[in-house]
Amino acid sequence: DACKECPTFGAAMGKLVGLALGVCVACGLAGWAYSVQSGRQSWREKPCIGPSLRLADRAAVYYVGIGATAKIKILVGFLQMAFVLVSTYSARLPDVLARRVGINEALAFDAWCEAFLRPQCFSYSTRLLVFAFTPIVLIASFLLVGIGVRVRRWLVATASRPTCAEAVDTVMRGMFDLTPAGLVLVFCFVPSISAAIFRTWSCQGYADPGQDDKMISYMRRAPEIECDSDAHKPIQHLAYYLIAIWPLGSLLLYGSLLIPCYKPLHAKTPTALTRATAFLHGEYELTFYWWEALELARKLVLTGAVLLIPEERAFVRLVVATLVCVCYSVAIAIVRPYNRVEDDVLAVATSLVLLLFFLGANWTTVYLGIEERHPNSKDAEAILGLSSLDPIVDSLIVLVAVALLIFLIGAIVAARHIAKVPTIRLVSNKQPPELMIARGLTWHLFNSHIWSTGQDAAAVIKNELQLLLPGIKIFLDVDDLDDIGALEEYIARSQMILFFLSKGYFRSTNCLREVRSSLTMRKPLVLVQEAHPAKGGTLEELRAECPEDLQAGVFEANWRLAVWHRIEDFQLVSLKIIAEALLLRMPNHCRMSSLPLFVPGDASTQTLVFSKPVVLWASPANPGAAELARELARAFPGLTVSTVADVGSSASAHPSMALRGLDRPGKATHMLLYLNQTTWLEHDGERLAEQVNHGREDKL
Repeated sequence: DACKECPTFGAAMGKLVGLALGVCVACGLAGWAYSVQSGRQSWREKPCIGPSLRLADRAAVYYVGIGATAKIKILVGFLQMAFVLVSTYSARLPDVLARRVGINEALAFDAWCEAFLRPQCFSYSTRLLVFAFTPIVLIASFLLVGIGVRVRRWLVATASRPTCAEAVDTVMRGMFDLTPAGLVLVFCFVPSISAAIFRTWSCQGYADPGQDDKMISYMRRAPEIECDSDAHKPIQHLAYYLIAIWPLGSLLLYGSLLIPCYKPLHAKTPTALTRATAFLHGEYELTFYWWEALELARKLVLTGAVLLIPEERAFVRLVVATLVCVCYSVAIAIVRPYNRVEDDVLAVATSLVLLLFFLGANWTTVYLGIEERHPNSKDAEAILGLSSLDPIVDSLIVLVAVALLIFLIGAIVAARHIAKVPTIRLVSNKQPPELMIARGLTWHLFNSHIWSTGQDAAAVIKNELQLLLPGIKIFLDVDDLDDIGALEEYIARSQMILFFLSKGYFRSTNCLREVRSSLTMRKPLVLVQEAHPAKGGTLEELRAECPEDLQAGVFEANWRLAVWHRIEDFQLVSLKIIAEALLLRMPNHCRMSSLPLFVPGDASTQTLVFSKPVVLWASPANPGAAELARELARAFPGLTVSTVADVGSSASAHPSMALRGLDRPGKATHMLLYLNQTTWLEHDGERLAEQVNHGREDKL
């Protein structure tokens, strides 16, 4: 092969940095373009860019719906740990597995860097510095871009002289804007860079040609450097500093970001920091919001820290890794830290598969070690009971397949069980909504009602919402009222106010105090109208009771209105309206105009069909019946509507004969009677009454 001239350091770094920035800029521009056009339907109809935007819309909905972030993190973390068996543990694998692991290790960050900084051209110390500081420069560039964009917007929007506090706040907001992107880069780079740093202590031993009983070791990544020599010690010193920057520094970074999130997360009061660091804690249960730091520690130990164990005890590395995998598998199976059950199952499955990989590496390393030391003997077969590696490899493959199958079935069963729990879910991702409350508030909802006509319904609303939205905090006087003189204070500490409009509500002194203080404090409202005639009335009647100076603020401000019925299915509809209004006022949903909700098993989620064909007759003498019948026909397959013109014929008098005007033979099975203010009036009313009598005679 012909020799090639080594590139200069500047040229090699220019190519590496250019590639990294090019990829980041391309991803950033794509994300920016999509976010800018996210609300513009006209762009989605253009022939060139429209299909791409629509595909991105569907992908985003699917990504959020399945909770893909947690699943991708689990799988990527598994691959980061599984593909270091050879380089970190000196594991002796069969040739087929060793080749596959080697291919995947070539995808690591340090391998990409070595494609530009050839080991033949640059020293190991130089390459190690580039490995360690290139991602830092990249992450810092992201944060500076975020700060620059924020500062520019702030300077354009600010006409007066800016203050120091405003400048600091703008800089912090700019950092928070691109902190999620920086955390993603840290997540991707930390294991491979830390492994590259710890490989300073990864050495390969050889027999000394001059002394047969002595071993001499060289660095695996730099075979020209003898381990523990004068040339190796400066590299070790550099590695110690880099360990403080990357492995220890990343743990300190996670801790410094997660510890300040403790109070806001537990108080359900999101801050700019909690939103910016959602990549670290968003997929976990509140109690285990710190689990990502533990996961990082596990990856750091398994991908590199075990290299601090001397090379002559390389097998001990496998033993330590196996014990770590066992402990973690047991812990995650007991704790189940993720929000979604399928993520818990996937995490347990991948940890067990990783454990099987390390157990298989233990067996193959022992077997091949015995074979190399005693090539012509049957010691390996005598000790392990195996004549070749094929049973080990085959057993490993079978065990992995069985484990994955078992956990796949378990995930499906668990997901189906949880999907049937009757709690309010978001239509977008089929998950319960996250309840949040603004800083300084105590209750999500204040239930304002009058005892005489609304006490029973108010108690039902609170109890049902607590079942449908676990964790919701609702103020109800019989449970939470300590001082009747502090009603205004209770209103101030509530995020939303519910007015239960029933007879006498606006004649109650305390209810009027609650209404006036709510309007004065500009609290968001949700109105619930009592439908029972004895306890409520029409909205017009209830408005007539309201003082004139309050009518505009209560009835003309387009607040959500729910009608409270005594039928369970109708109550569920009202509760979903209340829940949607409440969620839209929470910090995490306040920018949305609607939030579709559902409850597993409710009528709106079921596909209702008729067991046999139904023909519904709507009399032309019944105003509104034909429109309602056609709406029913659109909603229910198998329903046919007959609206034969009523001209005094026998068909109009006898509903069962109205089908003579239809294309298909048969008789009407049902008659629709639509009751409203114009039913039974004048001549049509008399004719409708006659038709109803005939319908009853025909047993419709």
